[in-house]
Amino acid sequence: MARDPDELSLEINGEEFRFWQDPTVTRSIDTYSTVGFSAPFEPDREEFRNLFRPFRYQTMRVLLAGEPLVTGTLMHIVPKVDEKSKTVDVTGWAKPAALNCNMPASAFPLEFTGVGLREIATSLAAPFEVDVTFEADEGAAFGQVSLKQKQKKRRKRTADPGPGFEKVALLPGGQVQEFLVGLAQQRGLVMTDTPEGELRFWQSTSGGHPVAKLEGGQPPLCRVTPQFSPATYYSEITAFVSAQPGRAGSSYTERNPWLDGIILRPHNFELQDTDPADAPAAARAKLGRMFAEMASFTIENLPTWRDPQGDLWEPNTTIMLTCPDAMIYKPTEFLIRDVTLVREAETKTAALGVVMLGAFEGAAPETLPWT
Repeated sequence: MARDPDELSLEINGEEFRFWQDPTVTRSIDTYSTVGFSAPFEPDREEFRNLFRPFRYQTMRVLLAGEPLVTGTLMHIVPKVDEKSKTVDVTGWAKPAALNCNMPASAFPLEFTGVGLREIATSLAAPFEVDVTFEADEGAAFGQVSLKQKQKKRRKRTADPGPGFEKVALLPGGQVQEFLVGLAQQRGLVMTDTPEGELRFWQSTSGGHPVAKLEGGQPPLCRVTPQFSPATYYSEITAFVSAQPGRAGSSYTERNPWLDGIILRPHNFELQDTDPADAPAAARAKLGRMFAEMASFTIENLPTWRDPQGDLWEPNTTIMLTCPDAMIYKPTEFLIRDVTLVREAETKTAALGVVMLGAFEGAAPETLPWT
């Protein structure tokens, strides 16, 4: 008998667990995968108590038709008891989510001089036993001093001009995840996890090859829910590079072409320990992500986990979408930011979170769906 291509299975500590219910798996282009499920709450059984002990951080792996889909750790374990039933609700995170914390005190000071993103990420992920993989060029080294800055140092007769690099530092109070995201954005990269639990650096697709065309009122499209956030929409984004000894501060502004001249809503942010040459890329990255936050859409209750070609719905692919009820008045190509697969009893549904194309490439969209 042929294996069901949508068969989900769960391993906890390397052993298959068969009694999970209503699994939900969410995978994203720029955040880490999560897994949610429930199981019968059996507090009188020692095996159950050991398996679902809070703050134990058991390893888990979700497989699709026998192949890894998410590899990580069980995190939230909460009993849910009422007059009708006893269950435990469980949430697991992909392995690289361990980077959402600080480095151990013994690791400091953490200063990187003239090295690339791969070396920085590998160094910071190693204490958490997280492997790093790149599916795109890592870009230039960080902290490289420009020729103009070198010449300025020579004119000032600097006793030790150094190797031509400034340091990039992670401070003791800084989260590893936040630090790496900031560096990745400056190189046009986004971070997520691989099915095997590695930290993945990759680039957003530029589009042009949508995997599906969905229209409001036409199956399989069921419902599209828009989320608008005017408070996070700005007319211009400015990156400020703080002054350092022997280096003047600088700034770079990227303007929003869809709001320029309509209203003044500036947003500024500061880059620490960064080459001024990195400021334009950082400003463009912040502008692109602004478009992902100011308008997003959730396509709900798709009756299949697979696109029209029979492939699993995947983040970092695109779709063509038209839905006047959600203010998408014309066919527009959207980037699939995240995919949620849900199984309840005998039904399987998918939800797609989509944003405007270019949001993770540091670019403003060429068109807005409501114009």
